[in-house]
Amino acid sequence: AERERRFDLSVPPLLRLLLIKLAPGLHRLVITSYHILMDGWSLPVLVRDMAASYAAGGGRGALPPAASYREYLAWLAGQDKDAARTAWRAELAGLDEPTLVAPADPARAPVIPGSVKTEVSAELTAAVTGLARGCGLTVNTVLQGAWALLLALLAARADVVFGVTVAGRPPELAGVESMVGLFINTVPVRVRLDPGQRVGELLAGIQERQAALI
Repeated sequence: AERERRFDLSVPPLLRLLLIKLAPGLHRLVITSYHILMDGWSLPVLVRDMAASYAAGGGRGALPPAASYREYLAWLAGQDKDAARTAWRAELAGLDEPTLVAPADPARAPVIPGSVKTEVSAELTAAVTGLARGCGLTVNTVLQGAWALLLALLAARADVVFGVTVAGRPPELAGVESMVGLFINTVPVRVRLDPGQRVGELLAGIQERQAALI
Protein backbone atom coordinates (compact mmCIF):
# COMPACT_ATOMS: atom_id res chain seq x y z
CA ALA A 1 0.00 0.00 0.00
CA GLU A 2 2.88 2.36 0.79
CA ARG A 3 4.51 1.71 -2.59
CA GLU A 4 1.25 2.42 -4.42
CA ARG A 5 0.75 5.83 -2.77
CA ARG A 6 1.51 8.55 -5.31
CA PHE A 7 3.41 11.77 -4.67
CA ASP A 8 2.04 15.23 -5.43
CA LEU A 9 4.99 17.29 -6.68
CA SER A 10 3.34 20.45 -5.39
CA VAL A 11 3.19 19.15 -1.80
CA PRO A 12 6.52 18.76 0.05
CA PRO A 13 8.30 16.83 1.34
CA LEU A 14 8.75 14.32 -1.46
CA LEU A 15 10.07 11.79 1.05
CA ARG A 16 8.18 9.46 3.36
CA LEU A 17 9.41 7.27 6.21
CA LEU A 18 7.27 4.38 7.40
CA LEU A 19 8.36 2.38 10.45
CA ILE A 20 6.76 -1.07 10.58
CA LYS A 21 6.80 -3.09 13.78
CA LEU A 22 7.14 -6.77 12.86
CA ALA A 23 7.71 -8.12 16.36
CA PRO A 24 8.92 -6.88 19.73
CA GLY A 25 12.34 -5.37 19.07
CA LEU A 26 12.09 -6.03 15.31
CA HIS A 27 11.20 -3.22 12.95
CA ARG A 28 11.57 -2.34 9.28
CA LEU A 29 11.98 1.20 8.00
CA VAL A 30 10.52 1.83 4.55
CA ILE A 31 11.96 4.88 2.76
CA THR A 32 9.91 6.16 -0.16
CA SER A 33 10.92 9.16 -2.24
CA TYR A 34 10.11 10.75 -5.56
CA HIS A 35 12.94 10.24 -8.06
CA ILE A 36 13.39 13.97 -8.61
CA LEU A 37 14.67 14.14 -5.04
CA MET A 38 17.58 11.72 -5.32
CA ASP A 39 19.09 8.97 -7.44
CA GLY A 40 20.06 5.41 -6.55
CA TRP A 41 23.60 6.47 -5.57
CA SER A 42 22.14 8.89 -3.00
CA LEU A 43 20.16 6.28 -1.08
CA PRO A 44 23.15 4.56 0.62
CA VAL A 45 24.49 8.04 1.49
CA LEU A 46 21.17 8.92 3.11
CA VAL A 47 20.93 5.62 4.98
CA ARG A 48 24.54 5.92 6.19
CA ASP A 49 23.88 9.40 7.55
CA MET A 50 20.63 8.29 9.17
CA ALA A 51 22.41 5.38 10.88
CA ALA A 52 25.22 7.64 12.13
CA SER A 53 22.73 10.17 13.46
CA TYR A 54 20.65 7.44 15.11
CA ALA A 55 23.72 5.91 16.77
CA ALA A 56 24.62 9.36 18.12
CA GLY A 57 21.20 9.79 19.68
CA GLY A 58 19.90 12.08 16.96
CA GLY A 59 22.61 14.67 17.33
CA ARG A 60 23.63 16.54 14.18
CA GLY A 61 27.24 16.69 15.33
CA ALA A 62 27.77 13.05 14.32
CA LEU A 63 27.59 13.95 10.63
CA PRO A 64 30.35 15.59 8.59
CA PRO A 65 29.48 18.80 6.72
CA ALA A 66 27.43 17.90 3.67
CA ALA A 67 28.50 18.91 0.18
CA SER A 68 25.75 21.06 -1.33
CA TYR A 69 23.80 20.02 -4.41
CA ARG A 70 23.99 23.70 -5.36
CA GLU A 71 27.67 23.18 -6.19
CA TYR A 72 26.70 20.56 -8.76
CA LEU A 73 24.12 22.89 -10.31
CA ALA A 74 26.78 25.59 -10.58
CA TRP A 75 29.15 23.12 -12.26
CA LEU A 76 26.41 22.04 -14.65
CA ALA A 77 25.60 25.63 -15.61
CA GLY A 78 29.26 26.20 -16.49
CA GLN A 79 29.49 23.39 -19.07
CA ASP A 80 29.90 24.09 -22.78
CA LYS A 81 26.36 23.51 -24.06
CA ASP A 82 27.23 24.39 -27.66
CA ALA A 83 29.91 21.69 -27.74
CA ALA A 84 27.43 19.18 -26.32
CA ARG A 85 24.82 20.05 -28.96
CA THR A 86 27.41 19.68 -31.71
CA ALA A 87 28.52 16.27 -30.44
CA TRP A 88 24.98 14.90 -30.14
CA ARG A 89 23.89 16.28 -33.50
CA ALA A 90 26.83 14.49 -35.11
CA GLU A 91 26.07 11.24 -33.28
CA LEU A 92 22.39 11.26 -34.24
CA ALA A 93 22.78 12.65 -37.78
CA GLY A 94 20.72 10.82 -40.39
CA LEU A 95 18.11 9.39 -38.03
CA ASP A 96 14.62 9.93 -39.37
CA GLU A 97 12.47 8.08 -36.83
CA PRO A 98 12.61 6.47 -33.37
CA THR A 99 13.25 2.78 -32.83
CA LEU A 100 9.89 1.26 -31.92
CA VAL A 101 9.15 -2.41 -31.27
CA ALA A 102 5.39 -1.73 -31.33
CA PRO A 103 3.29 0.97 -33.03
CA ALA A 104 2.88 4.19 -31.08
CA ASP A 105 -0.61 4.69 -29.65
CA PRO A 106 -1.23 8.32 -28.55
CA ALA A 107 -4.73 7.39 -27.41
CA ARG A 108 -3.53 4.80 -24.93
CA ALA A 109 -4.46 5.66 -21.36
CA PRO A 110 -1.48 6.04 -18.98
CA VAL A 111 -1.02 3.31 -16.39
CA ILE A 112 1.20 2.79 -13.35
CA PRO A 113 4.37 0.97 -14.54
CA GLY A 114 4.80 -2.64 -13.53
CA SER A 115 7.91 -4.78 -13.26
CA VAL A 116 9.04 -8.15 -14.54
CA LYS A 117 11.81 -10.06 -12.77
CA THR A 118 13.90 -12.72 -14.48
CA GLU A 119 16.64 -14.69 -12.80
CA VAL A 120 19.84 -15.27 -14.77
CA SER A 121 21.75 -18.44 -14.08
CA ALA A 122 25.20 -18.41 -12.54
CA GLU A 123 26.56 -20.06 -15.69
CA LEU A 124 25.20 -17.36 -18.01
CA THR A 125 26.39 -14.63 -15.64
CA ALA A 126 29.88 -16.12 -15.63
CA ALA A 127 29.85 -16.42 -19.43
CA VAL A 128 28.83 -12.78 -19.92
CA THR A 129 31.38 -11.61 -17.38
CA GLY A 130 34.10 -13.69 -19.03
CA LEU A 131 33.22 -12.34 -22.47
CA ALA A 132 33.40 -8.77 -21.21
CA ARG A 133 36.71 -9.32 -19.41
CA GLY A 134 38.23 -11.11 -22.38
CA CYS A 135 37.34 -8.23 -24.72
CA GLY A 136 38.38 -5.49 -22.29
CA LEU A 137 34.78 -4.29 -22.00
CA THR A 138 32.26 -3.70 -19.24
CA VAL A 139 29.36 -6.08 -18.67
CA ASN A 140 27.11 -3.09 -19.28
CA THR A 141 28.51 -2.76 -22.82
CA VAL A 142 27.89 -6.45 -23.54
CA LEU A 143 24.28 -6.17 -22.39
CA GLN A 144 23.76 -3.03 -24.47
CA GLY A 145 25.13 -4.82 -27.52
CA ALA A 146 22.78 -7.75 -26.96
CA TRP A 147 19.86 -5.35 -26.55
CA ALA A 148 20.82 -3.55 -29.78
CA LEU A 149 20.86 -6.84 -31.70
CA LEU A 150 17.45 -7.79 -30.29
CA LEU A 151 16.02 -4.35 -31.12
CA ALA A 152 17.35 -4.61 -34.67
CA LEU A 153 15.61 -7.96 -35.05
CA LEU A 154 12.29 -6.79 -33.58
CA ALA A 155 12.21 -3.48 -35.45
CA ALA A 156 13.70 -4.87 -38.69
CA ARG A 157 16.28 -2.06 -38.73
CA ALA A 158 20.06 -1.95 -39.03
CA ASP A 159 20.29 1.40 -37.23
CA VAL A 160 18.75 1.46 -33.75
CA VAL A 161 18.66 3.91 -30.86
CA PHE A 162 17.77 3.29 -27.21
CA GLY A 163 18.18 5.16 -23.95
CA VAL A 164 20.59 4.37 -21.14
CA THR A 165 20.98 5.95 -17.72
CA VAL A 166 24.35 7.44 -16.73
CA ALA A 167 25.45 8.40 -13.22
CA GLY A 168 26.27 12.01 -14.11
CA ARG A 169 28.55 12.65 -11.11
CA PRO A 170 31.59 14.57 -12.41
CA PRO A 171 34.80 13.35 -10.72
CA GLU A 172 36.29 16.85 -10.84
CA LEU A 173 33.60 18.14 -8.44
CA ALA A 174 34.89 17.82 -4.87
CA GLY A 175 32.61 15.82 -2.58
CA VAL A 176 30.24 14.75 -5.36
CA GLU A 177 30.26 11.15 -4.16
CA SER A 178 28.63 12.19 -0.86
CA MET A 179 26.01 14.55 -2.31
CA VAL A 180 22.33 13.66 -2.10
CA GLY A 181 20.33 14.66 -5.15
CA LEU A 182 19.37 13.75 -8.70
CA PHE A 183 22.48 13.42 -10.88
CA ILE A 184 21.44 10.75 -13.37
CA ASN A 185 20.72 11.49 -16.99
CA THR A 186 19.23 9.40 -19.77
CA VAL A 187 21.18 9.60 -23.01
CA PRO A 188 20.67 7.94 -26.41
CA VAL A 189 22.85 5.08 -27.60
CA ARG A 190 23.00 4.61 -31.36
CA VAL A 191 24.12 1.29 -32.79
CA ARG A 192 24.59 0.79 -36.52
CA LEU A 193 24.83 -2.85 -37.48
CA ASP A 194 27.10 -4.10 -40.24
CA PRO A 195 26.67 -7.79 -41.21
CA GLY A 196 30.39 -7.99 -41.98
CA GLN A 197 31.46 -6.73 -38.55
CA ARG A 198 32.46 -9.10 -35.77
CA VAL A 199 30.52 -8.85 -32.51
CA GLY A 200 33.65 -7.95 -30.55
CA GLU A 201 34.26 -5.00 -32.86
CA LEU A 202 30.62 -3.93 -32.51
CA LEU A 203 30.84 -3.98 -28.70
CA ALA A 204 34.16 -2.14 -28.64
CA GLY A 205 32.66 0.56 -30.85
CA ILE A 206 29.66 0.99 -28.55
CA GLN A 207 31.89 1.46 -25.50
CA GLU A 208 34.30 3.78 -27.26
CA ARG A 209 31.57 6.09 -28.57
CA GLN A 210 29.76 6.22 -25.24
CA ALA A 211 32.94 7.12 -23.39
CA ALA A 212 33.69 9.90 -25.88
CA LEU A 213 30.16 11.32 -25.73
CA ILE A 214 30.00 11.30 -21.95
